[in-house]
Amino acid sequence: MDKYKQDLIDLLQKNDKPEEWYRNSIFLRRGKKNYIVSMYAEYLCEKINVIKEKLGKISSKLRKDGYKTERKIKFTDASNRRENNIARLLFKKGIELEKVGRVIDYEIPLRINSNQKIDLLCVNEEDNSLNIVELKSDKSKESILKAILEIYTYEKLIDEYNWNEYIFNLENGNISKGIRNKKCIMLFAKTIPVDTITDEVKELLKALEISVYIYKNNLPKEINEDSIFELNLVDKI
Repeated sequence: MDKYKQDLIDLLQKNDKPEEWYRNSIFLRRGKKNYIVSMYAEYLCEKINVIKEKLGKISSKLRKDGYKTERKIKFTDASNRRENNIARLLFKKGIELEKVGRVIDYEIPLRINSNQKIDLLCVNEEDNSLNIVELKSDKSKESILKAILEIYTYEKLIDEYNWNEYIFNLENGNISKGIRNKKCIMLFAKTIPVDTITDEVKELLKALEISVYIYKNNLPKEINEDSIFELNLVDKI
């Protein structure tokens, strides 16, 4: 059997922390012409019930402050924090993302003693939904598979009762409790995550009910509170 496939089989069978599956380095592999990405996506589709069952049982372990976020927005020059800077800028400017919605919060902490955070939260008034968004920057070197498992895991970590209270208070009661959550991935065109969206990946996205939105890639070299760029949707999957 292909060694790469065996690594995935072992992960799904033996890992006792499914909430950390997406962090495994195997999901950074691509292979020639995305061979590994396609193979992994196909196998994950075959084992979709295993994924849903194991991730459906993980505990949220909510923090004392719940989903409360840090409102003092800080930007950093660190190159590995570009994604954070983009998320913070979109929130600071209250950006309306086409087909995704208005950004109402960012970097929402999900668990105690963990750095697992939802990058962006958007309210879409067109279809009365909340989009929880996993953002990958224009410099990302990751396969789309990591983002897929990441956002699926994050949704499962949400504690429904406390989440509803947080949303209600966040928008001063303007958003009804029990509003439908939708899983989204936000990407920029001509990047590695986009290039790894194969036909098999599309099937996996469909099976896990995850939407991908790809925006024009025209971000400036540095992202700070004064950065200006247009966010034009170029594709939806």
